[in-house]
Amino acid sequence: MRRRRSLRMDATHAPAVQVGDKVRKGQNLCASEAETTCICPITGTVAEVRFDPAQHEFVVTIAPTKPG
Repeated sequence: MRRRRSLRMDATHAPAVQVGDKVRKGQNLCASEAETTCICPITGTVAEVRFDPAQHEFVVTIAPTKPG
């Protein structure tokens, strides 16, 4: 069973994805104007996007696509 993956990215710019978006392995999830990249490790659907104020980061959770 494949598990959800959470990625953290600097909150200077909003993520380029939102809940419900389909994403592919290798896709950059950061906004185009961001100086850094956040590469998606799996193919799936964005399940959650939340802001972590303590770390000034967005946390993006990806639910993997079921095989088949």
